[in-house]
Amino acid sequence: MCSSDLNLAIIIPAYKGAYLKRTLDSLVQQTNKNFSVYIGDDCSPENLPDIINQYISLLNITYKKFSDNRGKSDLISQWERCLDMIQNEEYFILFSDDDIMEANCVEMFYQALACNHIYDVYHYNIDIIDQHENITKHYTDSGHTCIRQPKEVIEDIICEKVSSSSCTKLFKKELFASLLFPEGVFFEDHAVLYKWVAMCTKVVWVDKVYYYYYQRDGSICHTLDMNKHYHFYL
Repeated sequence: MCSSDLNLAIIIPAYKGAYLKRTLDSLVQQTNKNFSVYIGDDCSPENLPDIINQYISLLNITYKKFSDNRGKSDLISQWERCLDMIQNEEYFILFSDDDIMEANCVEMFYQALACNHIYDVYHYNIDIIDQHENITKHYTDSGHTCIRQPKEVIEDIICEKVSSSSCTKLFKKELFASLLFPEGVFFEDHAVLYKWVAMCTKVVWVDKVYYYYYQRDGSICHTLDMNKHYHFYL
């Protein structure tokens, strides 16, 4: 199968509509639209379809509203039922409902895939941005692409030289068939990402910022307490 036949799923677990339009706008602006968008509505009290319907003709969207809210008590379960929405796509991105990506992010993936089509994880860098649009953490942005050994990547994750967020990676769907997020754990990607990397033969490393990760007050992940601090260091 040639790389042009391979598809990409962009998965958005959604709850709040405040930033969803901005997130979808960044997908409309992609220079390569060979992807599908799966939006899993976590039983939001807001009318998310009012926003999503504006993009039906612009993006290949599959939308599902779940009957119960799980994000507040069991975030992993919400991620997993959104992952179950994937159809025939071979790769996927986990994408938050308040983040944005560079217009050539998907294009970058297909270019990297054309040259390195046998690997399970494709990494790119992020900027972390606060609610006032200030960059609070900036990762390297050389633009170079290389193949890295899993051991090297794990060492960088442990030393916090690279982000442990799953949002900075494109995954092959098969990888999740054998190892899902751990249950009952906050910072679930921090707890399992190194294991996914260890399962790979190589990691395609794109040293460029393609993703803008927003940290805002009041979000589930960034409302910290002692229990969440404990889970971060598990």
